[in-house]
Amino acid sequence: MSPNRPLARRDFLRLSAGSAAAALLAACTRSGAVTGGGAGPTGSTGPTLLSPTDPMVEMACGLPPRWIRRIARGYHPQRSAELQILPKAPNFVGDGLPHVGPWDYTSLVPMFWYGPGFIEPLGVVDRRATLADIAPTWARLLGIDLPTTEGRPLTEVLVPAERRTGAPRLIVTLVWDGAGRNVLDAWPGQWPNLRSLIPQGAWIEGAEVGSSPTSTAQIHATMGTGVFPRTHGVVGHSLRIDGRIVAPWKSGPGVMLLPSLADRYAEATGGRSAAGMIATVAIHLGMLGKGAAWRDNPKPLVVLREAPNAETLGAEGPAWNLPELLQQWYRFPDYANDLPALATYFAELDRRDGVADGLWRGNGLADEVLEGGFESPARIPYQTRLVEEVVAREGFGTHDATDLLYLNYKVIDMVGHIWSMNSPQMRDSVQMQDEYLPVLIDILDRYVGEGRWAMVLTSDHGSTPSPRVSGAFQISGSRLAQAINETFGREGAPVVEQVKQTEIFMDEERLAENGATLRDVAEFVLTLTQSELESPGVSVVTNPHAKVFEAAFPSAVIPSLPCADEGSEVGT
Repeated sequence: MSPNRPLARRDFLRLSAGSAAAALLAACTRSGAVTGGGAGPTGSTGPTLLSPTDPMVEMACGLPPRWIRRIARGYHPQRSAELQILPKAPNFVGDGLPHVGPWDYTSLVPMFWYGPGFIEPLGVVDRRATLADIAPTWARLLGIDLPTTEGRPLTEVLVPAERRTGAPRLIVTLVWDGAGRNVLDAWPGQWPNLRSLIPQGAWIEGAEVGSSPTSTAQIHATMGTGVFPRTHGVVGHSLRIDGRIVAPWKSGPGVMLLPSLADRYAEATGGRSAAGMIATVAIHLGMLGKGAAWRDNPKPLVVLREAPNAETLGAEGPAWNLPELLQQWYRFPDYANDLPALATYFAELDRRDGVADGLWRGNGLADEVLEGGFESPARIPYQTRLVEEVVAREGFGTHDATDLLYLNYKVIDMVGHIWSMNSPQMRDSVQMQDEYLPVLIDILDRYVGEGRWAMVLTSDHGSTPSPRVSGAFQISGSRLAQAINETFGREGAPVVEQVKQTEIFMDEERLAENGATLRDVAEFVLTLTQSELESPGVSVVTNPHAKVFEAAFPSAVIPSLPCADEGSEVGT
């Protein structure tokens, strides 16, 4: 049989027939696999568990335990895809250098707590933490309880209550989107301002996202709620609801199963505090929360820059905005687009490459790749000017109770997708993001007051290195779907609904009608090679017969994994 074509369906089913656990795996369907125990959402009941010696369980638990814990925290039995796939690192599935998976390079992030009078000047803190720890830590500082948390308050970073002069006037959660530790480590000389602040605050050396997949929507919801996707329900940029695959936030905040810290705090303060978010796209809203959809809270301020009728969740538009649908629950400041245009800040960027020629690294404002300069570091001063205007006009830090402000700067993420984390464009982006950190601090000192605010700076994930640097094989998602459909489907009746970077949404009913199970598909995926899954003109085939996946198993296996049991190590 040629290694360059997928196994025929009859061939593969013949080879996999007789698997002792196939019937059991077939029974763990989407409707029946409700997880329990350490890997499941709060309040769920458990399915029939597989034996620890089951081959799928053994394969999954043969992976590093921290990978499996991350996968388990990201899995929701009704919402996640039916099949888990894990490429052999540094291989990845899809285009645009996706940053999705349980590996350390996607998972390790900076976490820096800062705020004289509220944050202890500890310097580097050698401990583990996840992004689920942010909301509980802020809740402890605010003196409120979060009824449901999987993260833990990092009490050691907080100045004890008896030594504080009062409550902070403003709490800021600042996200450098895509600026994981691997990005900062790749450009160690480009963030001197952040580095110089470390002795004055608390830098958590062992900080990580905490769950996988590591994409924007679910990780921002983790920051906002203090729980992982298995509990807040935003499991990815695609999720299954009522049998359909949908995108989060397309129908509003109902996608989140729990309220955020900001939601609960607004309810507790009864309108005596303000909350707001300045970001780019709706998938950032998880860190702010449900807005007026929770207990009729006041509408928090939200500024986005979404592209109208966008085909992808990360698509950005030509002006600051708030989609009409979202205006039911959030409010948009009309003055946002009255400030100096983005082009105003491009001249400074132009000089970064050593030549003042109207171009940045060979591209000008009119070039489509820069989207009018928004996909360049010029958006950093542009957005910071908006932050200043919002803080001043809305009176952030001047209300009766502590105000909450959430900021996402997305240029590092976009540059990573377009040019890679190893590019000179990334060097410029990290450098300018760092240069505007003291500018932001000065804004907060002037409008809120020195020693009257606190901040955490973090990121939602790392960035994928260029395959030219890492040697990664880029797996074609369309060819992966084609291979599975040719083997297990019928003409005009595919069994694959959608391929994601670490998951595949499957039509289980159609698969069963064809006499196959998810286990069969998982075993088949593990046989696929570079020659079968290359993207012509994109993938670099170094060994045509090399298998490209390290693991594949039905998602319903996750509750059976003893290696996913966290015990007391929830914060790691």
